[in-house]
Amino acid sequence: MSIELKPIKTKKIYEEIVDQIKQHLKEGTLKPGDKLPSEKNLIQTFKVSRASIREALSALESMGILEVRSGEGTYISEIRINSVHNAIISNLLIGQSNIKELLEIRKILELHAVEHAVLVSDEEKLAEIEKSLMYADENISLMQADYQFHYSIVLLTQNSLIIKLMDVISEQIIGIINDLNIGNERIKSICNIEEHVEIIRAIKQKDTKIAQNIMIKHIDNLEDELMILFSKSAS
Repeated sequence: MSIELKPIKTKKIYEEIVDQIKQHLKEGTLKPGDKLPSEKNLIQTFKVSRASIREALSALESMGILEVRSGEGTYISEIRINSVHNAIISNLLIGQSNIKELLEIRKILELHAVEHAVLVSDEEKLAEIEKSLMYADENISLMQADYQFHYSIVLLTQNSLIIKLMDVISEQIIGIINDLNIGNERIKSICNIEEHVEIIRAIKQKDTKIAQNIMIKHIDNLEDELMILFSKSAS
């Protein structure tokens, strides 16, 4: 029997450098926004040639891991929310399955956010959340009141990616609701300010379980309302 065997290749030096940088990212010793040492320092640290360092940096840049800023140096790339935004948009067709997936992501984000709100909220932070109720009382757009409520809770996470993702998702949901061109009564049902009040009350009482249960109910109700609207628009 004849089989084709290929020569064993050793890993190139620049590939070993790439692997080390990626490993540091996994372990968290390097984070988005961190500046890498200078080329000279990298040569001394890795004890390799300038050509190997430049080849490794070029490979990492092409992967989107590194960002070279003219006159400043080389940085670990920030996660680009535009890429996340485009990924959501490109996969989002107005349909029931897509809305369900979008709201599932939102539910995950908001359950984490409301848990965090229970832990960190004080009078000042609660006052910011309660501002959204004032919007509704003053007959300012209920959609804006709803957005402000959820956004103020997510802000408490102080996690920029969660905040930006919430922005992207909310923007899509608001756009879909606007496209459906529904009346004020249905918008009241979708926003359900009464549930906002219940969530705020649970946060004040430092009851994570109740706050999360109401948030799940709140988002599930939104999904149910949207499914009704889709079925009506399709008929």
